[in-house]
Amino acid sequence: MDIDEDADLNSTVASRSSGSTADMWLLTGELLATAAASLLASTRTAAHEDPALPTAFLAWAAPLLEAVRSPNYNSNSDTTKDIALLQHCLVRVRLVCVGRGVPAENAPICTSLAKQTGDAIGFVMTSSFSLARGCGIAVGACSLYGLYQAWLSAAESKHAKSLGLTVQSLDGSPSISTSFVVLP
Repeated sequence: MDIDEDADLNSTVASRSSGSTADMWLLTGELLATAAASLLASTRTAAHEDPALPTAFLAWAAPLLEAVRSPNYNSNSDTTKDIALLQHCLVRVRLVCVGRGVPAENAPICTSLAKQTGDAIGFVMTSSFSLARGCGIAVGACSLYGLYQAWLSAAESKHAKSLGLTVQSLDGSPSISTSFVVLP
């Protein structure tokens, strides 16, 4: 099912998530990747004042949710299903190392301010050294909710100039700072 076409994703998610958890799903397509990238580039507004509330995450991700919904979607839907849908969304990202090193495959991706591996928001799927760029590059998958928390921490930090991610090493060597781009 191509998510960019008019598909009733909400009924699919509702039928799959009859239990308490929904299936993980990968954000694909140019339309949704553009919507996710615009969320990460946005500034903090009054709708995001209490980040502990799930509705703050829903308010932040509303443009993406609108891109996912079909035209015949019932806007009076249960917000818990919308939150479950977005919390189980994976976003494919391209990581470009800022300094030296190449991320290891299956290495955890963390926010730049994370202190330990337990704060992983995603994992590296594949990595290599790019001769054209002269640095390590990788493709990974991060949770949309994890990217939201990284966006919040970058918005709150006075020292963060841009949103970046860190790839933890698997062998105990120093972490690798990266910039990232959402991939379609």
